[in-house]
Amino acid sequence: MGRALLITEEFRKFNPNMPMQMASMLLLIADRPGISLKDIGTRLEIGKSSVNRDAAILAKGWGKPLISYGRDPADARNNICHLTPAGVRLVQSIAHYMTGA
Repeated sequence: MGRALLITEEFRKFNPNMPMQMASMLLLIADRPGISLKDIGTRLEIGKSSVNRDAAILAKGWGKPLISYGRDPADARNNICHLTPAGVRLVQSIAHYMTGA
């Protein structure tokens, strides 16, 4: 339980109002670089409009964009996501809590 609280606090340091759905989305993108918005919705069981809204907010990142997303070169019907350098730093700041190191 202690690790979960520490991870939550790291997200709160970045933005105290970040919804957990967005935090989950960020961690999923970190785990699967190049994941499509459609696959994010499927894996997190959230609707297309919520995924699109959250991606747009994370791409603005409260002044520090955490993700970038755009058309998949292999399939223009899909948008794929990657972490930005700020997103990588945020995920790295919590990674040691996730691994227990």
